[in-house]
Amino acid sequence: MAVRELDLYKNRYWLQSNWTIVDFYWNVISVERQQAIIEVVSNLPITPLIPNIIDSIRYSAVTIISSETWSWKTSQVSKHALKELVLPDKGKIVVTEPRIITAAEWARRVSEEKLIETGDPNYSLWHRIWYKTSREWENYRKTQLLFVTEWLQLVRSALNGIIPDVLIIDEIHNFSSDVEFLLMLVREYMMFNENKVKLILMSATLDEDRLSS
Repeated sequence: MAVRELDLYKNRYWLQSNWTIVDFYWNVISVERQQAIIEVVSNLPITPLIPNIIDSIRYSAVTIISSETWSWKTSQVSKHALKELVLPDKGKIVVTEPRIITAAEWARRVSEEKLIETGDPNYSLWHRIWYKTSREWENYRKTQLLFVTEWLQLVRSALNGIIPDVLIIDEIHNFSSDVEFLLMLVREYMMFNENKVKLILMSATLDEDRLSS
């Protein structure tokens, strides 16, 4: 077994000589599982569009993404934003979801994909990638990609003034009161802090003209 020492927790991570991946919690990602995920990602309808999407986000304050439900836009856009749009250990990305179960599922999926792509256990869930519920107020200080509910991000923004470098609001077509007030706060912040935040609105079914207005 080949051993590689990482900075985060000394002598706690192992990369297996048979190419399986072990995360911080000793969860093993088999070679078969890695190959299956790589194949799925490569065939996603959104995958060839990612470079253009990232460029749009980089040069625009607000980006609207409309794509099929099973295009996996949530995982792919957030994962590539983490890679391309924020500095290591500095920038913050928040993805909001209507339900905590959805936030948790996407966090686990993105964590698994990043582990497969990089072999870096720092991308284990609860480290650089995290999901948070209303009962959890603490997170690892180096977390860069956080999945939360719309309500929780509204509370974080309204009470604590927490506005991330990149805010992704998923399933925007639901347009709940939480999302409405959150957008009001973000819009006000953007008016006085130009180029300090990127806002991404995503949905499978939305009225782009209405959102643009």
